[in-house]
Amino acid sequence: MVNRTLQIPDEWRALVDLLRCAIHNLPPAETLNQTNWSNLLRQARAHRIEHFLYPWLSCSLPEKFALHADVANNSVGAAWRTLALEHLQTTTKRRRQATLILQHFAQNNIAVIPLKGTWLSETLYAEPSQRHMVDIDLLVQYHDIVVARRVLNTLGYSSKKINLQSEFCYEAKFIRQDSDLPLELHWNVESQMSGRIPIPEISRIWERATAATLLGQPASRLSNEDLITYLVQHILHHQFAVPLKNYIDLALLALDKTSSLNAWKLKIAAADWKTGRSVGFVFAMLNRIFDTPMPSAVVEPGITDNTALIQQAWSVVFDLPPARSRTREMNLLKYSEATTVGRLKHVFKRVFMPKSYMVVHYPYAQSSLLLPLAWLMRTIHLTHQTGKQLLTANTRSKSILNNASARRDLVNTLLKEITHR
Repeated sequence: MVNRTLQIPDEWRALVDLLRCAIHNLPPAETLNQTNWSNLLRQARAHRIEHFLYPWLSCSLPEKFALHADVANNSVGAAWRTLALEHLQTTTKRRRQATLILQHFAQNNIAVIPLKGTWLSETLYAEPSQRHMVDIDLLVQYHDIVVARRVLNTLGYSSKKINLQSEFCYEAKFIRQDSDLPLELHWNVESQMSGRIPIPEISRIWERATAATLLGQPASRLSNEDLITYLVQHILHHQFAVPLKNYIDLALLALDKTSSLNAWKLKIAAADWKTGRSVGFVFAMLNRIFDTPMPSAVVEPGITDNTALIQQAWSVVFDLPPARSRTREMNLLKYSEATTVGRLKHVFKRVFMPKSYMVVHYPYAQSSLLLPLAWLMRTIHLTHQTGKQLLTANTRSKSILNNASARRDLVNTLLKEITHR
């Protein structure tokens, strides 16, 4: 069973127990005997872990979930099985898509580091289909962006104009009409766009990358220390508002890589990725709820043993508002906490963004003559998107802002000694 020193909401306890069993390949927990499987499937899908759980379910509870199980077509077992089979087809297409891109990048001498699920699905999970993905993430070096875009265009991908001079840009989304997944081409993983966390020293990280092979094609890879630290940086980027899928990545890495982690390399990685004391903290979160190993290399008194802080983190993860409700949440939070004068300053600052920012969303702002028009359009868009939220003080909006506030405070605590550049 999970560590009872943490308070897990009753409605999430079954999913936590199920994940713990799947992570460690344990027999079914007793709590699963009386579980509401429809609710559990809904939760798993919301956190994008239904495909990770299915192999364990089909082996441990074959009478309900195995491919040959004789269950009603409208049962949860049949629904979960159908999702798994459909996802196998999606995974096959995605692997072909990624293989083709990596092949053409190699032919054009473009160094590339596959990120997140693109790398983890092939190297960490027992089956590539277990890792849910919404896009293909690739990191290239700044000087290769123009060539990379040209290669992607020849493969049928298109994107909006990439403004390489803007400090607010660090990625570009490419779409091909016959592809299931978009491609996100990164040259960094953070920018001045949010201003919430520091920007990593990406050039130093590239210096530590080593040659690798993925899907039979040449690629570069992050060291284990850099990989783990990057995944934690991604959690910080979203201020812990990520699905459980992202925490499962790190739980599996804890099981697989704990004994090989080097404390000094982790310290260097934390300095370059600008993650402060977050790596040890996230490992402590996982250890306390999933009983995954706690690497000695990341133990830090006051952080990794801080039960109250760990409880705060899991409490906000289990109480996340829907993603669409979290849009612009930090701006709304700043607005709600400000004085009248402060609110006016905040609105002014959000509307009259610098030209380098405006051209990202309003390309015609490149012309100084049309920049005022872009500011006017931004005023209209912001009013339409957030006006109602700013004026509403109901229980739901307060809950969203309380969650955002708790996550912001958590990140600030973990990055206390890090300065933004």
